[in-house]
Amino acid sequence: MEYQKQKLQSQYFTDSIIVKDVRQSKEQKITQAIERLVEDLIQESMAKGDFDNLSGKGKPLKKFSGCSYIDPMTHNLNRILIDNGYQPEWILMQKEIKDTIDQLREAILVSRKKLGTPMTPTEQKQWNQVCEQFQENIRKLNKRINDFNLIVPLLTKQKVHFDAQKEIAKAQEIHETFVKTKEVTDKNPNNIDQEEGEKTPGVKTGLWVNLVLRACPFNLPIQPQFTP
Repeated sequence: MEYQKQKLQSQYFTDSIIVKDVRQSKEQKITQAIERLVEDLIQESMAKGDFDNLSGKGKPLKKFSGCSYIDPMTHNLNRILIDNGYQPEWILMQKEIKDTIDQLREAILVSRKKLGTPMTPTEQKQWNQVCEQFQENIRKLNKRINDFNLIVPLLTKQKVHFDAQKEIAKAQEIHETFVKTKEVTDKNPNNIDQEEGEKTPGVKTGLWVNLVLRACPFNLPIQPQFTP
């Protein structure tokens, strides 16, 4: 009984080795066939002159100048991804944060402009609601900044939180500057236009544009109006 058991095990072990050798042989043949095919394609392209006008031909290869902690292979793979339009998550999140704060700043400025100066009790209530919603949006944005700081690879790229109260105060300041300069231009429109035309011939920017831009720490969708 023991003899038959050993005989069966020996036969099975031999058959398994043969099957494994056959599989490895097939894989090796396939690999060799692919290598020969690639080599034939390269030689055919060289014969046609496809490699004659390559950019950088005859010039020394650029030395690896990336981060010293990243091997050249990883650097080259990252370069291939970038060249094909891939963007890391932290790059996309950085753009999202910038676009969001720009939209929030523009929205609160537009909301303030729709209300009177000075505001009536009803308008003040509406403004308080706008400010509360703005503070909530800033709170959500600061959470995104926390997520961004966790994945950004460079310490110098990390961002600080936005202060909702400072943003609201700046929007108020810009609106007040706009109102004051508008009153000046309404009283003396001819003098203002003439003065601005002498400084910048052909362009009628308006005094309030310059004052708002000086008071504003962030970009606003304000464009000069060109005279025909």
